[in-house]
Amino acid sequence: MKCKVVHFFTPFNYDNLEEIHAALNGLLPSDIRVREISPASAEFHARFSAKSKIYHYKIYNDSVMDPFQRHFAYHSVYKLNSAVMKEAAKYFVGKHDFSAFANSSHRDGVPDPVKQIFRFDLKEMVRY
Repeated sequence: MKCKVVHFFTPFNYDNLEEIHAALNGLLPSDIRVREISPASAEFHARFSAKSKIYHYKIYNDSVMDPFQRHFAYHSVYKLNSAVMKEAAKYFVGKHDFSAFANSSHRDGVPDPVKQIFRFDLKEMVRY
């Protein structure tokens, strides 16, 4: 299950957050659910107020792509060397300046392009 944090502003004052919670789930498609709702300060921003982030990248490494993974993984037909990839992953851990990867129109708005990567795990998935 993947969980996301979102925020929105409303001109209305709501006393009953459970009503908003139920209304949102009633309007959303069945595969998207609001699990929790709470008030936040006006300064809170779901993207910029985050203390940390977790990213998952999947590479399906086989000559034929699993059709059930086509929306969830990158397909590489070339045999990847997982031992070399695990060794290279060590170089990602630590503090790095990511300003070169920032959107050029927003580079000045990035508060601090130096980020800390705490972990970089590489796991091989079994083929079914």
